[in-house]
Amino acid sequence: MEVGQYWAYRRSGTGPFEEVRVQKVGTKSPPRVRVRFMDEEREGDEDWVPRGRLKGLWRDIEELRAEDRAWAALRAAGRPETPESDAQFYIFGWLIPETVMDMHGNGSDGLAEIRDLPALLEATGLDRSVVLAPPAIERKGVIYTPWPTTVLIFRAIATSHGAEVVKRAEQELEASHEQSLEFLSERGFSPGDYNWDEAEPHLERWDDRDKSGPWGVLKNWAGVDGAAAYDDAEAMRAAYVESRRLLREAVRRMSLAGRSQLTQDLIDRINEFLSLPTVWDYKGSEHPSPPPSS
Repeated sequence: MEVGQYWAYRRSGTGPFEEVRVQKVGTKSPPRVRVRFMDEEREGDEDWVPRGRLKGLWRDIEELRAEDRAWAALRAAGRPETPESDAQFYIFGWLIPETVMDMHGNGSDGLAEIRDLPALLEATGLDRSVVLAPPAIERKGVIYTPWPTTVLIFRAIATSHGAEVVKRAEQELEASHEQSLEFLSERGFSPGDYNWDEAEPHLERWDDRDKSGPWGVLKNWAGVDGAAAYDDAEAMRAAYVESRRLLREAVRRMSLAGRSQLTQDLIDRINEFLSLPTVWDYKGSEHPSPPPSS
């Protein structure tokens, strides 16, 4: 950059380009440049501006604008909702090496950066024309894909690893449930206590959050086989909760019917089992009452 050159200045990422003349190049940090605005409406205004706002020489303005339109078309193709945006972090973290493909920026715009196209095509089975379909662009050996194409890639990879995706999603979901139980435990709630029903509003809220979070998206991306495995796990969870409910009811009825020493030993063992916190305790449709005290 030299004094006397004409550059394209842009105040923000989506603002218009303005022609400026470099008056002086600063020497302090952060680097700044004193420019004169050439538009007649600015009447020769001068200002010190961050060097990063000068995007290129003004003689290349048409190329700059074409590049701007290409990136705008990428983002206009669609962007992920919050659950999808969260789910992509898991797909990238679990299944896609950064050397092959990574998210662009923080992932909010849904763009992906493909760095090894042959490896990606082999992993997904997708046709090259699908991945490179407009408005995808290539810059310096990196291919940038819009969100709809990125989702196709996620589906192809998640489907081919359906069991692994479901297993990992279940592990993450159980970790979330454990955090919920720990939160309640710190506030005096316990699955074996009488006040467990008071925790129900918290549990329902967290349950809704989990169902509407990235887990449902991952299940969808995993395809039919993965979804079936996920549903099997949900059925097992429901059966587990029901078995605990029946145990509590059995303890209650044995308590009312009178206790021999053998019955009391069985009640004590069942109560000891029921008092153990578990991430599945609150997944049932109802929260049974604890047995009456003797």
